[in-house]
Amino acid sequence: MASMSQHLAATDQVIVAIGNNALRERLTQQVNEAGFKFATVIHLSAIVSPSASLGAGSVVMAGAVLGTEATLGVGTIVNCGAIVDHQAKVEDYGHLGVNASMAGGTVLGRNAWIQAGAAIGYGVCVAPGSILEPGVSVMKQ
Repeated sequence: MASMSQHLAATDQVIVAIGNNALRERLTQQVNEAGFKFATVIHLSAIVSPSASLGAGSVVMAGAVLGTEATLGVGTIVNCGAIVDHQAKVEDYGHLGVNASMAGGTVLGRNAWIQAGAAIGYGVCVAPGSILEPGVSVMKQ
């Protein structure tokens, strides 16, 4: 961390751009302890509701959609074409793959990963650290 601190004057904000959730969390904590401030990055073609809330260090890629009152925690990734619908929540260090979708009122737990094309139905809560494989759909029972 001492070597990281040397670079504080060279930047206003940083982003930890690593797809592995656990590693992204660990490095984000180290960078934070070194005194850096975090950027939140939103691609110009993403659609973000004005009532959505984005945590520090989050990334919203091209074509992604964040609906009304959607919430992203710290260090989250919403990849290209992914959807976080109304009142859905992505907890800290969660990750939506390309074209993954979360219906209204869903929760993606801390460090969970919903891979490309997977979907979670209305009201479903995905446990922290879970991985949903590509194309899987999870519906509330």
